[in-house]
Amino acid sequence: MPFPDFGDVQDNDTALHIAMRAITHGDVAWGCEVLVRLRDYIHATQEVKSLQWILPQVEAALQRFSETSSTSRRSADSD
Repeated sequence: MPFPDFGDVQDNDTALHIAMRAITHGDVAWGCEVLVRLRDYIHATQEVKSLQWILPQVEAALQRFSETSSTSRRSADSD
């Protein structure tokens, strides 16, 4: 699946929703990769509305789902 486009706050909000939909439908690794790239993009561009509104949601989702993804990988590695 191609990565969503990033840009202004609306584009970034759409990318966040695409990533979250992927995560909630089982594609945690891809969704987290989108979130990492989105976080890096927002930091690089310093787009004010995205920093204020999107970045906190991205970071919270990464905290929540990166742990889940890591735990799943560790379980699979130990099998």
